[in-house]
Amino acid sequence: MTLQNSALGNLEEGETKTYTRTGGVGDVESAELGDAVSITSTKANIYLHFDSDLDSLTDHAEYTITVKFSQVQGSTYSVEDTACTLSLASRDYSSVDLDAAEVWKFDYEITTTVPSVDADILTTVTITVTAESTT
Repeated sequence: MTLQNSALGNLEEGETKTYTRTGGVGDVESAELGDAVSITSTKANIYLHFDSDLDSLTDHAEYTITVKFSQVQGSTYSVEDTACTLSLASRDYSSVDLDAAEVWKFDYEITTTVPSVDADILTTVTITVTAESTT
């Protein structure tokens, strides 16, 4: 999935915004963040790896993507639990254990801050999700 600033709107200098699927109190709603990742596993203990290019956003003071479970069944996880967090300092996440053979869906929540800049910044973040089975 590639997130572009055109999908999230404008952010003014020094402003912090949080973008969510539902646009809770104080958040900006962006339906594109809902069910951003979907996988059907036919066995338990499939591992998802999240890799991003967040380290390329050198003009941002903060850019954090929280990956939350939006659909789980037969798992120890619950809807709205945090699966992992990606940030400028930690752009990749080693593995999320899908502990049941089910359909899994994940929402993204993004919090970002841009300091003072000399010109508009076009922002694109690419997140690659891979699945691995150890059996």
